Amino acid sequence: MFVIDSSGSVGLANFESVKSFMKQMVDVFDISPVFTRVGVITYNLVSTVRFPLDKYNTSSEVKQAVDGINFQSGGTNTGQALELLREKAFSTARPGVPHIAIIITDGLSSDPIATKVQARLLKEDGDVLIAIGVGNETNSEELGAIASLDHVTGDSAVFQVGSFQALQTLNKTVAYKTCSAVVGFTPTPGGTTLPSTTACADSLANCAEYGAGVCSDYKPWAMAHCRATCGGCLNAATTPTPPCVNNIHNCEEYGSYICTQVSVSRWTNTNCRLYCKFCSV
Repeated sequence: MFVIDSSGSVGLANFESVKSFMKQMVDVFDISPVFTRVGVITYNLVSTVRFPLDKYNTSSEVKQAVDGINFQSGGTNTGQALELLREKAFSTARPGVPHIAIIITDGLSSDPIATKVQARLLKEDGDVLIAIGVGNETNSEELGAIASLDHVTGDSAVFQVGSFQALQTLNKTVAYKTCSAVVGFTPTPGGTTLPSTTACADSLANCAEYGAGVCSDYKPWAMAHCRATCGGCLNAATTPTPPCVNNIHNCEEYGSYICTQVSVSRWTNTNCRLYCKFCSV
């Protein structure tokens, strides 16, 4: 879910840059009813769900909807936007999958206390928040209070750029951070789960709904939550877990692109597991 600052300090031209960034992010992921869903909230003094997570099923539909979002000037009530995200926007999200929000703002919120409280409540629900600050008027402390911690590195999921035009340099980096959240996701008690009767079983009740593709394209997540459906129980007693290493020496030369692209996910999981943080040591 994108949560986008539409305050007066952003301005129309910069708001269009944010829309371009969102469309670039959409192109990174596999948009479909069973994989990635996208929705958008914009906010100033008031917050609005421009379209919910279950509205569009293809990347072209999402990008067309983003193009149709108009700029509405006002204040910076980030806390209200996060409250809307928690109480309404994520209510249409599928259970048993990670709920991730990317918050983009250019300044300190009008009610910092409310912002921190709403961010804390979201994270207590198991939601993942990625905070992007743009320009020199953002508040690093508030961005840190909004953002979640990376489950592997312990780093805060905060990004800061000097201008709205520079957002375009973050698309792959933020996509990688999003994928890291998916790989490390553990369903919350509110999700649909199955009690585990053996060491090798699905932890979700609806693994079959994701289709066979999830077993290879999102293998780390699938092996954590749909092991039986994806054949991960075969020879479980004798097949060791692959070591957390890179099997080639030059993973860095390929860049973070390989960590986020479904088209090369099998190759990446085989050759650059450590570089892409598909595992931990």
